[in-house]
Amino acid sequence: MLETAYAWLEVRFETRFEGGEAATEQPVQGNPPDVNRLQPVVGGNTIPRPSPQGQPNSWVLSAGSVTAALVLHFIRGNTKEAQLLYSAIGRLARQLVQVIMSRYRTNGIAIPSWGSLAPNQRNILVRNLEERAARRNIALDRFENSWVSIFVLSQRWRTAVSS
Repeated sequence: MLETAYAWLEVRFETRFEGGEAATEQPVQGNPPDVNRLQPVVGGNTIPRPSPQGQPNSWVLSAGSVTAALVLHFIRGNTKEAQLLYSAIGRLARQLVQVIMSRYRTNGIAIPSWGSLAPNQRNILVRNLEERAARRNIALDRFENSWVSIFVLSQRWRTAVSS
């Protein structure tokens, strides 16, 4: 089921961002995915950020802590599906960062580190990632203070800058 959903998301992404407009947005195989599966399991509109080592608001996070939050709140305990969802979010972030980096290069602007980006620039990137994810029925905006989006974007930004 997840493979079908993922194939459906990939088809939608490719048709929208590679200049083509899809005549139909059908999955590659099978029936349309159950889009409610990627909505948070818990109610409310915020999913709190875990506090590693008992320190509230510490930014010591890892891919494992993000995957654990996805397992707990989105995937109903299926770790393998959570890892696939995490990699799908990572791909969205990587593609967004690649577009931004190419614009920096095209305009001859030095590429700043993630830490030196202005807060409004980071907020724009976070909102853009959350909107892209929402188009794929992934509710990243449910995480309190966008902590998942910030973590994934910062990792992808650092990877792009160092390469």
